[in-house]
Amino acid sequence: AFGLAPSNQDLMYVLVMNALSAADGKAEADLFRCDMGGFPAFTWTNVSAGLTAKAQDGTTVDDTWYEGQFGYDMAVAVHPTQPNIVFLGGVNLYRSTNGFSTAANSTFIGGYSSDTYDDPDFLSHPDIHQIGFDPSNPNRMVVASDGGLIYTDNATAPRVLWANLNNQYQTFQYYHVGIDPVPGTRNYLGGAQDNGTSFRDVSGMLAGVLPDSNDHYSLIGGDGGQVGMSSKNAQGRQFLYGGYQNGNIYRVKLFPPFDNSFYTYIKPANAGDGEFVTYFHLDEDNTENLYFVSTDTIFRTTSASTVTQNSGWTALTGAAGFIDGSIYAMATTRGSYKTSNHLFAGTDAGKVYRFRDPANFSTGAIPDNITPPGMTAGSVVSDIAVNPRNHDTLLVVASNYNIPSVFWTGNATATNPTWQVVEGNLTVPSVRSCAVVATGLRVEYYVGTTAGLFSAVTINGNSTVWSRETGGAMNTAIVNSLAYRWQDNTLLVGTHGNGMFASYIGNPVNLPTAVFEPVRNDPNFIRSVYPNPTRGTVYYSVGNMARLQKLDIRVTNLSGQVVLQRSVNYRDGSLDMGRLPSGNYILTLTSPDRRWQHTRQIRKE
Repeated sequence: AFGLAPSNQDLMYVLVMNALSAADGKAEADLFRCDMGGFPAFTWTNVSAGLTAKAQDGTTVDDTWYEGQFGYDMAVAVHPTQPNIVFLGGVNLYRSTNGFSTAANSTFIGGYSSDTYDDPDFLSHPDIHQIGFDPSNPNRMVVASDGGLIYTDNATAPRVLWANLNNQYQTFQYYHVGIDPVPGTRNYLGGAQDNGTSFRDVSGMLAGVLPDSNDHYSLIGGDGGQVGMSSKNAQGRQFLYGGYQNGNIYRVKLFPPFDNSFYTYIKPANAGDGEFVTYFHLDEDNTENLYFVSTDTIFRTTSASTVTQNSGWTALTGAAGFIDGSIYAMATTRGSYKTSNHLFAGTDAGKVYRFRDPANFSTGAIPDNITPPGMTAGSVVSDIAVNPRNHDTLLVVASNYNIPSVFWTGNATATNPTWQVVEGNLTVPSVRSCAVVATGLRVEYYVGTTAGLFSAVTINGNSTVWSRETGGAMNTAIVNSLAYRWQDNTLLVGTHGNGMFASYIGNPVNLPTAVFEPVRNDPNFIRSVYPNPTRGTVYYSVGNMARLQKLDIRVTNLSGQVVLQRSVNYRDGSLDMGRLPSGNYILTLTSPDRRWQHTRQIRKE
């Protein structure tokens, strides 16, 4: 990084990363001052002596050496009118009044908490990326960090005072997102870069619904990772699961009392550090089953709501000795749990593994290696998705460039699955995430990439055609994560830089309900369905629920196959069954909120 002195264009400061460590009491960069006034002979001076300052948190005073995290956060800025006042951004923010020539003239003015600056609203945030000045006021400085934008009206004050400049910016960098498993709800969560775990609570579980429905609660700090949310238990209570860097995981109550038991640290006591982005998998449809990852070791619990650090975890030691690489992706069979269910796992060594009956998988057993033959060694398997209607259909994506990245199989549970490379026209971007959406009409495939979200409806080997999904700021955003609720076909899109987006795709495989027991066959919802039997047309008369705008209609045969499905306005209408073969069918009419449902067996003659 470098910065020119606006008041002296012959003066430049250049910040260069080195191989040292702040943990060892050494600055992680070198700063050079370049005087270009004698062109073509430039004068270079090493002014790294001042890349440290005293930070004070309460009574604790520490020497804080410059950190740049291998170049992730590096910024240099020179005061517009005073060329010796220089600001450096890294993990923290420093100011020097003599170009960092001496430590005595360096001050810690931002980043981690310190009594050396004033920040009454706790706005200053680590990881400084850019520093700028107001053209009309040289002392008014703006700082961009992983926490957004803050400013000070006097960057040269002995104690800098920070104020907020964030204003509904949509910039969260999500690693993973999750969705409330209760059908019909619109509660979403995600783990974001340096912004912890956020929760969109439109059901008012925590402290009432926030004024803006798109505001999120911040529940866990640090760098967010994987997330998950439980189904309602017998008491109607739910839990949220999230973590932070290097393999830490918490269980969070979403019901009162919000006391010391609100957060419970549940990382297995004998698990080592994991990858920087904490990874685990909560079975979306069987949320007592939780699989936690520490590099290549899977820890399993079938009592996620009560598990503790020291009780309830089982380490799959046989798998750890067999798995090649660190696990970066997992997916489970959708629907209620059976012994025929599977857990699929992918690693950064380009391997895909299969566990049959994972909730009861023997600790010493080894999984099946079902890696696609076309997978490049060393590929990072970044996501896996299972078709909820057909558990043999699997989509696997690998995150890298210039390698086969999208794989599909229609017999994932066979001894040796047959794979197709289905990357098709997606040859340029890196592929980060995937989802398989089953509707009553077809199967839709989605992949998140570094160039946006793409979909396909027909798998045809490497001739598969992917089309971009468009919508506002999501158009070309990096789509790191997809979360899918198959019961009502809600798809949540987590981007790395543009927040999250949700879409109701419609036509779910099974009509869901937002309550455990919907009100069935209430004449206030549907008054009558006639004639029965019918030779072709079935008529229905609605009740008096004027607040309802739509009506979902589905006809299935007695084998459960959907033969007719549509969404219509809530008013009297008819349904043409004339083209259907003679026989018995189930007609189901449902309100959009899944609260009301009318079911009738119809005989077609």
